[in-house]
Amino acid sequence: MPLAFVLAIGFDFPKEMAVGVIWVGCCPSGTTSNVMVFLARGNVALAVAIASVSTILAPAVTPLLILLLASKWVNISIGSLFISIIQVVIIPLMLGFIVKKFFGKQAEARARALPLVSCISIVLIVFCRSSWQPSTAG
Repeated sequence: MPLAFVLAIGFDFPKEMAVGVIWVGCCPSGTTSNVMVFLARGNVALAVAIASVSTILAPAVTPLLILLLASKWVNISIGSLFISIIQVVIIPLMLGFIVKKFFGKQAEARARALPLVSCISIVLIVFCRSSWQPSTAG
């Protein structure tokens, strides 16, 4: 997180880029990092534990870090960031716990395919995002 701020200041990024770099630096690690650890045959349990702790802390810590580090460039609404993180991170996480609780056997039967599905999804997201160009037509 501080590294993102140092990069933004050190390279004198434009306002939008500085805020984006800081935003990415403040977000918790997630699925992508866990998939990469799995593919590299790393300590997946440790990676998941770290991602879990950072995810649980995200609704409170991420808005505060962004306020602290990015408020130089933009106005920050801590409340709306908190609600967005709850919607995007915590609710899907809770839904996953509920599915596992009530459909545990079916979920485990499909778990072998999930690393492949995750890799394909990440590649598709990156590809679609990088090939998308905003319309300049007015």
